[in-house]
Amino acid sequence: MAADGTITFTDSVTGEFNGSDVAGTSPSPDTKGERNVYSAFAEIFVPLVSEGMDVPLVEELNLQLAGRLEHFDDIDETAIVPRVAASWTTVPGVTLRGAWSQGFRAPNLVQVNDEGTTRSNTRDDFVQCQAQVIKGVIPSLGSCAGAGVISFRSGTDELVPEDSTSINLGVVLEPEFIPGLTLTADYWRVRQTGLVGTFGDDNAIALDLLRRLNGSTNPNVVRLAPTADQIALFAGTGLDAAGSIDFVNDPYLNLDSRTSKGMDFGLFYNVPDFGLGRFRVRLNVARLISFVQDAGPDGQEILDAVAAGTLPLDVTVGGLGELLEVEGRPKWRASGSINWEQGPVEIGLYGQYVGMVYDTSVVRDNLIVSEDPNANFFPVDEWFTMNFSIAYTIEDTDTPLDDTRLRFAINNLFDEDPPLADETYGFFSELHSARGRVFHIELRKKF
Repeated sequence: MAADGTITFTDSVTGEFNGSDVAGTSPSPDTKGERNVYSAFAEIFVPLVSEGMDVPLVEELNLQLAGRLEHFDDIDETAIVPRVAASWTTVPGVTLRGAWSQGFRAPNLVQVNDEGTTRSNTRDDFVQCQAQVIKGVIPSLGSCAGAGVISFRSGTDELVPEDSTSINLGVVLEPEFIPGLTLTADYWRVRQTGLVGTFGDDNAIALDLLRRLNGSTNPNVVRLAPTADQIALFAGTGLDAAGSIDFVNDPYLNLDSRTSKGMDFGLFYNVPDFGLGRFRVRLNVARLISFVQDAGPDGQEILDAVAAGTLPLDVTVGGLGELLEVEGRPKWRASGSINWEQGPVEIGLYGQYVGMVYDTSVVRDNLIVSEDPNANFFPVDEWFTMNFSIAYTIEDTDTPLDDTRLRFAINNLFDEDPPLADETYGFFSELHSARGRVFHIELRKKF
């Protein structure tokens, strides 16, 4: 179900007009666009050294070369991206692997063709509140009362595709003295440039305050003429009188670059059957090392001002700088399973772990100075859940029940609630789930 962007609402009593006929929903004009994409792809796999060639320290050496070309007619852009990958088995059981590749993502049809969409968000007008702080009306910008602010977003065919460069380096260990065991470790780094997005109306308002402190303004924050009360409020503050925010221009842009780094670890073990049944063990661990969004000129202007004390710590800069452990980017994630099988019986245990993050929409009332950039945000606890299952398969009975499998499972075995966060449903839905303990019964028959 979607709201029709062409249907408006006018109050029959007051005559008040609203661009949307759905309560609490910002107007969304209909947007249309079309795109023809022309693509070509090529790949070659070259086994440079094979096992029987008796090359010292080289059991196997394989090379992969690939490339992709795509042309987008609506933005008249052509993207050419190569990939080079190699694997080198030095001695039996030890394989080194690596890959270098480039990638791209074209701006979507909305980002190119949107003629103007408005969104109403609750934002702090730092300019008005700074005057209140100076006049002693409120103690700090942290006490600033938020209000609805209209953000005007528009697309443009001047956008270009996002580019990325990726590096992956890893090792695979399969020790011969432990049959069935595989260990993996991989390092990866991705740098993206020209990211398509918006600067953010909250960042635009913060930039407006900074520039007004220096005698200018941010033209993307469009304000109404100041009222008599607002002129009186700004008198003697050193700031020019500013009216309420009418709207903020926040168009889609090719923003600055983003660099993310991390490591992935894996353990896979098919335990030999010593008469106690077959055990299978799986463990995957991901460590996010850093996630840095370069600020660009305007964003860096705000960050430098906060660091220098020109802007107070109450002015938070959204989506810029080091974003590790911020919002949906935990430092650690892990998942693992243990399965046991003996004859017709199979038992499985699965666990999933998500590390803690910080919710930047909640800030301390009394700010502290710390080397930790997230020290003033709300910490969202780590989360761990487990699933359990048991299955029985009827086999070799020469009856109609032959090859019938009955499985019983419990998801979220300990009925763990998602950790509290200041989000739409009270938790980070992209990281956690509000689904409690769930029971499953499955009956399957092969014919």
